[in-house]
Amino acid sequence: MRFGWVLLLFALPLAGQHSLRKLPFPVNTDFYNEICPVFSNDEKTMFFTRVGSPDFNKTLIVDEKDLFSVLTLEAYYDKLSTIFGQIAGRNVPDPVHTGYNQDIHVAIVDRDTLRRAYHPGYPLNNALPNSICTPTPESNTFIVINQFESRGGMREGFSRVVLDDNFESTFPERIQIDEFDRNAHEVNLTMAPDGGFIILAMAREVDQPKDLYLCERLEDKHYSKPLPLWRVNTVWDEATPFISKDGQRLFFASDRPGGNGGKDIYYCDRQNTSAYQWKEAICLKPPVNTTFNEAHPCVFRDGDRIYFTSDRDGNSDIFTARLNRARDFQKIKINIEAIKEDGTKFPAEISWGTAEEGADIEWLGYFRSRDGRHSVYIEKNQPFYMVAENRGIRTELKMIEPQDLIDQGIHEITIQLTMKPKGKITTASMVTMTNEESVLPANLRPGVTTVLHNLYFEQASAVLKTESLPEIKKLAQALLRNPGLGIVIEGHTDNVGDKTDLLNLSRNRAETIRYLLLREGVAENRVSTKGYGDTQPVSDNSTEEKRQKNRRVEIRIKEVTDK
Repeated sequence: MRFGWVLLLFALPLAGQHSLRKLPFPVNTDFYNEICPVFSNDEKTMFFTRVGSPDFNKTLIVDEKDLFSVLTLEAYYDKLSTIFGQIAGRNVPDPVHTGYNQDIHVAIVDRDTLRRAYHPGYPLNNALPNSICTPTPESNTFIVINQFESRGGMREGFSRVVLDDNFESTFPERIQIDEFDRNAHEVNLTMAPDGGFIILAMAREVDQPKDLYLCERLEDKHYSKPLPLWRVNTVWDEATPFISKDGQRLFFASDRPGGNGGKDIYYCDRQNTSAYQWKEAICLKPPVNTTFNEAHPCVFRDGDRIYFTSDRDGNSDIFTARLNRARDFQKIKINIEAIKEDGTKFPAEISWGTAEEGADIEWLGYFRSRDGRHSVYIEKNQPFYMVAENRGIRTELKMIEPQDLIDQGIHEITIQLTMKPKGKITTASMVTMTNEESVLPANLRPGVTTVLHNLYFEQASAVLKTESLPEIKKLAQALLRNPGLGIVIEGHTDNVGDKTDLLNLSRNRAETIRYLLLREGVAENRVSTKGYGDTQPVSDNSTEEKRQKNRRVEIRIKEVTDK
């Protein structure tokens, strides 16, 4: 019985940014690693690999018997430890929480929104390492790592599977690669859109850097000897390749010098018609690459939407972003309102500006408003910043991402800048307020209610956007410093949509905030939720500005019970 490969998992040691989004649960989890996003040819189904989860498919065929069915649980895990030890060349005492425990998962994507998720069964998944590498030109046909025996066992290599509409899989069929080095470790590959060649990433020896190799198709499931891509490879690591849908651009991950730090995603274009000749590699800019590790790029046929893996939040997770900003767009009108914590407007000096990713803010305008109101236009597709000041007290620095508004078809929006007295700033520098307790009302007594600002959800969804997380952390820290204090999180919507859907949306959004507070260490008995849908508006819904006021999350102070 031979055992094969494991898909490479990078486990080496943001202000709001252009269209960056971390995929929500059930794709990403807090405790496990999610890697290797791969899309079907119609770009509606995403396959990904979850690592180290106890909810793996436990089918383990040896000599035509499923050991999970015939062994005791203890004996089963002992056997799995032995098998993983053979793959790793070392002792693997915990076969569950290990990088060799890899299962394929599926998510259905509708208009860039995750709708449903599946965990396919055997034979696509089993107790051994499983991962989809690339689609093929044939419908519902994919390449997976490793080669499997119907009687049991696994060996190094790749296989082809065909999936039906229910993600039931044919048994993996072996792919032959001539003169293939069976000592290779940590592998992945991508297939050209016409199937004419594959680009393979592998290391010849354990703990050696990986390189990219090209194999040309000789016949069905048969490819030529791997030849290195000399102009792409360096003495550093090159891995997780992806070929664009037109076959003209190669993406990959590398830790070569000149990047942002860790592993970064690069791309290079074809030099000519030869699949062996590629131009100089270019490192992608933020928000894709960071000082952490980014890998497993998957780019849509429009050359804009990218999915990738990053460990910037600790575990490896799957993110998506836009590679390009819209150049031609209608100006976006921003109605700025400077308000106190009780919602009343006040005189303020309002400043605004823009900044490219990673650059300092270029302040473009200033207006002294008697009523705290002013309107400006976003004319460049760059992050747009606003701040208001009154007698040395400033609001938080608010950032708007124009591309997100463009994507949603929004051409006018009202933004409220909240003045928080405890956040007094005496210097002239424009900084974000650091008074974390200011997210709570000043009069802390049961029954007091306040609107929780700076929360942004995905449209018609309970998924909280990344830029909202600092506000959640502030609220959690304020609660942790006031152990006798509890809150009720109350969700509200406007009146656009089905009443039942609106009620459920308001409840789910409140539950999302509660979940995040509990994750920050706030005790369960201190946080409860209510959803009111559109039943408690603070304004009529006759205009978008008034509907926006109704779309809110409120927190109401309560007494803490012992239960």
